[in-house]
Amino acid sequence: MGIVRDLYYARKMSAGLKLPAPTVALLIKRLRLAAAMGGGGVTKTVSGTMVHITDALAKAALSVLVNITPIQPGSGDPAPDNVRPISGLTGLSVYQSSKNLFDYNLVDSVYSTATNVRMGYYWTIPGTYTVSASGSGIVCRKKSADGTYGTAKYLPATFTETITDGEAIIIFNPTNGASKDTTVALMESTKVMLEVGSYASTYGPFNGPTYAVDWTTPAGTVYHGTVDVVSGELTVDMVNIPSYNGETINEPWLSSMDEYAAGTTPTIGAQVVYTLATPVTYWITPKQITALIGQNYIWSSNNETLTAVLTAPATGFAGWLIKCVTNGTPVEIPLKYMRAETYTVTPDQRMEWSAERDVTGVLHRETVQNLPPKIEFNTPLMTNSEINALNSIIKAAFTSYLQRNITIQFYDPERDEYWEWDCYMPDVKYHIRNADTVNSIINYEELRYAFIGY
Repeated sequence: MGIVRDLYYARKMSAGLKLPAPTVALLIKRLRLAAAMGGGGVTKTVSGTMVHITDALAKAALSVLVNITPIQPGSGDPAPDNVRPISGLTGLSVYQSSKNLFDYNLVDSVYSTATNVRMGYYWTIPGTYTVSASGSGIVCRKKSADGTYGTAKYLPATFTETITDGEAIIIFNPTNGASKDTTVALMESTKVMLEVGSYASTYGPFNGPTYAVDWTTPAGTVYHGTVDVVSGELTVDMVNIPSYNGETINEPWLSSMDEYAAGTTPTIGAQVVYTLATPVTYWITPKQITALIGQNYIWSSNNETLTAVLTAPATGFAGWLIKCVTNGTPVEIPLKYMRAETYTVTPDQRMEWSAERDVTGVLHRETVQNLPPKIEFNTPLMTNSEINALNSIIKAAFTSYLQRNITIQFYDPERDEYWEWDCYMPDVKYHIRNADTVNSIINYEELRYAFIGY
């Protein structure tokens, strides 16, 4: 969520509008970090049926606004002799991945008759795509808008196809009657990948996550509007009349029996979805969405236009290195408690979930998306009262004393930026230099403090 949108919701809060607790918590966290960075930030806005962000950094915030439109199956103009019912949505899913767009969890029946059942996956967002695999057993083909099918291509031969509205790429198991579990296992073992463009790249898994958004409560079925997935704000601007009976309605409208024309009214008995004079706002459970490293593809289950806003931190050293977040308030660890030359940050620590060489000796690495940092510093020589003052800042921010969990804000030298991260703090070894029994003072050697990201 961009700082401008954050401030918009902050003004709503100050005006006395009660927002859902998760929305408030997320809003406060983002405003808190924005304030720590001087209120700045780099914002990028992208819109489309599927949006593509190419240069995201770890922990950059994403806001996603999805359009909701009516669904009206069939073809031809609606008329009393060509009734086209209208349906809405009670929720949707937002998908996010860095390269591979194929979520195996969505495998389902793609052909189903009494004697012909095939399990697979429909991809329907217009564009040019390539399907590849490392093994055999999976088939691809194109389905045109008129319901005809293109030539089947058996993987691992590369399949590249361009689809438009109403068309689909089908990736399926050709074995009649194969179960979903069997099909998913086959797709996983052969590393099936669906990606944007005309070329097949090195395999990477679908690395989600998927965000399920539901507004059954409080809004029920929604026919037209928008949903801000991150804030939880659902705006409804059209409503449904199951059977029109001459009511006065605002324009424009959509009818199951009529093609809309300004100044006209729908047929009596038609299902009608009409425009509200004033949109209605509902609040649903918000989702926290953070950017994947590098590329981000984002799309929704209803294939409608969405807008994603990426907000990266402002750059530049602001005069401090570490703050501990205590009950929502960042408290600085004063520089007098650190030897600045020992301040060490290991950003974006990489972990491999798979690393193996193929028969030609080429190394293939699969790196997990979560790149936790490690932040360390040594203290100067300090007394027991100074150590107690330092520890009081840290301990007050512990969310679990047993696990020593803590949220910190820290300066990242690699990017010249500040980040906020949930961490744990390893145990500290206290090494006494000497003890002044006359003045009741203990002098300590340098101590090491560290924070390791989750």
